[in-house]
Amino acid sequence: MMTPKRTHKEAARGFTMIELVVALSAGLMVSMAALVLSRNATKFFQNEARISATQLAATLGMNRLTQDLQRAAFLSTRNNVTDPSLCTNGGLPPSLAGLAGLQIRIGGSVAEHPADLAQSTDPQNGMRPDSVIIAGSMDASERFAVAWTFSGVGQRSVDLQLDGAIARLRQLATQNNNQSLSQILTPIFRPKRFLRFVDDGRGQGNVWGIIESFSVTGPVGAETVRVVLQADPAAPIKAQNTTCGIGEGANIGIFVSVVSRVRYDLRSLKADLNYGTLVAADATTVGVTGEDLRTELVRVELDPNDTEAPGTLELVAELTADLKFGVTKAPAVGSATAFDPVMVTFGFDDPAVETTPELVRAVQVRLSTRARVPDRENALGASGRQYRFAVLQPPIRERFARLRTLNATVALPNQAQF
Repeated sequence: MMTPKRTHKEAARGFTMIELVVALSAGLMVSMAALVLSRNATKFFQNEARISATQLAATLGMNRLTQDLQRAAFLSTRNNVTDPSLCTNGGLPPSLAGLAGLQIRIGGSVAEHPADLAQSTDPQNGMRPDSVIIAGSMDASERFAVAWTFSGVGQRSVDLQLDGAIARLRQLATQNNNQSLSQILTPIFRPKRFLRFVDDGRGQGNVWGIIESFSVTGPVGAETVRVVLQADPAAPIKAQNTTCGIGEGANIGIFVSVVSRVRYDLRSLKADLNYGTLVAADATTVGVTGEDLRTELVRVELDPNDTEAPGTLELVAELTADLKFGVTKAPAVGSATAFDPVMVTFGFDDPAVETTPELVRAVQVRLSTRARVPDRENALGASGRQYRFAVLQPPIRERFARLRTLNATVALPNQAQF
């Protein structure tokens, strides 16, 4: 049986209106679903990229901080206040008379920069970030032998021997783009740093001066390496029948080390000439990110007057929300447990954290950084530990930025004078 042949009219028939509406509706629904999935996926990857950056900032900040903590009291004193070998003529500035390897201040960042810490200290966050001053030989692992003959009161220049320490640094300078000895030593002997004198065999005690200038002159291999000290404080002179001070005559066996102090704290850098552009808030999104009140972990060197040395401020970790310290201490000398020591740990915000720095043998550090953009609707925390940070300019829904918190315990061998 043969199939009837279609007419021209039947062959030209298209889709009905209902079919077109159904097809378009289905296509629109698929497109919308794809758009929603794409939008959610993009948002997810953006949020995860931000939290990865937050984790990286916390890691870099913790690494930098712990490296400096390990140098606390390195080639320096644990605490000049209680150091029986401190030798002075009564003219040391307060920063030097009270020099310690470690000086923790509970809530120090808030005390020093209260307006900057408005978000951290908000009741929803309840954070009071600490600050710390670390003192030690931060830029050199060497102590330097003295070469001069001390002539008496009024002499302020100190010449150094071209010994093994200088030879090692000379080799380092050659390997580092063929620098000169002056180029490698000048960043170490910076003006306004402390110079500590130590006598290995004659019980000289700790004698301190403040660097005024530094120079390297003369031909290669026979240079004169000279440090000039400030007139105040004047170096104490050791008479022939005493053991405290710098003795007249040849000072063989006396070594010097360069001691500096650095402070870590949290602050805003939006007005800083060097970092202001880097941390500037995006004007189009600042209302929902809270970036205008962001804070960073910074490191800065202090001069003898406790003011910040120009050009030494470093941005260590971006978007830092909190910094806390605890300590582990040894028993005090002369105590009943001094010969059978039992270490005692004092947690965050314990007043003992700020006292008796000479007894500190380890430091507990907690560092928290926040994501740049809030992406959670509710706070979250457990056992005193927060996982989210409330921004002060709340968006409609997502108000809380995620936190990344790192904890570390850092042993301080130099505090035990190893």
